Amino acid sequence: MGARQETLDRYRHLRTITNQHLSGALKHLSKTAIKEAARRIGLWSAGKLVLDSPDELNLVFDVAVFDTRTGQSRALDRYARAHPPVAGSDEAVALDALQHGRFRIIRVLRRHAIAGLVVLDTATQEELWVMDEGLETTARTGMGLGTRLLRGNGFHMTTGAAVPVTVTVL
Repeated sequence: MGARQETLDRYRHLRTITNQHLSGALKHLSKTAIKEAARRIGLWSAGKLVLDSPDELNLVFDVAVFDTRTGQSRALDRYARAHPPVAGSDEAVALDALQHGRFRIIRVLRRHAIAGLVVLDTATQEELWVMDEGLETTARTGMGLGTRLLRGNGFHMTTGAAVPVTVTVL
């Protein structure tokens, strides 16, 4: 098996686990928290979600799961306390990565030699290897994105929510 296939297999395994954790964390959210997240990012109007694409719902959930409301813990942390994984397991590694993930503004530099992309974190000027099969196939060199990145084994992963960022912001 080649390096690309091994990397994709590892990424897909970790992506499955992170998606399971994120689905679990959603169960620790109230409808009010989801509504507030949508309102904060301008996707709530006249008492309902206003989405231009289904992908925007991922952004609403990302904000709702990862951000805190005044005086409350994050839904992700409530989930982690209620469902602690076995120490040292891939589930524990993935949950820790989720809990320590950070929202970043990145610019696509090039395709990675193995798989995924090489991006520039615009705040730190650090080049990062990002694995995301969707972005690998659709992102263009120079494209700017806002996304939450998780540090993995040698590479970073997104949480699945990414929004285009204009040249002015970059």
